[in-house]
Amino acid sequence: MPLEVEHLHPWTQGGPTIEENLWLACRRCNAFKGARTKAQDPTTGEIVAFFNPRAQRWEEHFAWGEAGVEILGKSPTGRATIAAL
Repeated sequence: MPLEVEHLHPWTQGGPTIEENLWLACRRCNAFKGARTKAQDPTTGEIVAFFNPRAQRWEEHFAWGEAGVEILGKSPTGRATIAAL
């Protein structure tokens, strides 16, 4: 799966091109994310920030499904990130 460097805080919104603001993402996720930084949690309807892999722990927001092929959201941030991407 090809990966590309993405800006966690979008470059188009003033996000700097520095290591702390860069992360690897698959092309599909990066394209869907675009310049967005927030999405709606499908369970609560709350608008929340996307998961930030530089500041948050994956295990607090996501879990693998039983078969190990599906990622499940455990928090508003996790659910909103999955729904948006």
